[in-house]
Amino acid sequence: MVKLTVSKASVTGLNNSIAQIQGKWNQIFPESTFNYTFLDQNFEAQYKKDMAFGAAFQIFTALAILIAAMGLFGLTSYTVVQRKKEIGMPKVNGGTIPQVLALLNKDFIKWVGVAFVIAVPISWYAMNQWLEGFGNYISSESSHRF
Repeated sequence: MVKLTVSKASVTGLNNSIAQIQGKWNQIFPESTFNYTFLDQNFEAQYKKDMAFGAAFQIFTALAILIAAMGLFGLTSYTVVQRKKEIGMPKVNGGTIPQVLALLNKDFIKWVGVAFVIAVPISWYAMNQWLEGFGNYISSESSHRF
């Protein structure tokens, strides 16, 4: 790796530096070809891949949320139709809308709570595994040390 400090106005200086480096390379390694890349271009290509992955991930996340919402709507509609008489009795006896909603949602809230308890540790573990792949990752143990 070679660091070149060249201003943007001096493209010829950059070309001259590359030519000098290529000359030295050919003296030291005459049978090898001289290939060079700029580090900023490598970083830009890497971040473009990350951005494309992020965009695809957003699309599939939105699609999964949409499918889940449609499923919940269908399940709720089915439950309301099945429990029509059970809903009507409190309403006839003077029940309020929050009481009827509590009657309908208590089963769903239990399942959402169970799903939350299962999903949080799994997602925490998966996120930690993913973040450890980054070069500037700081573990939670070392983040409080100075």
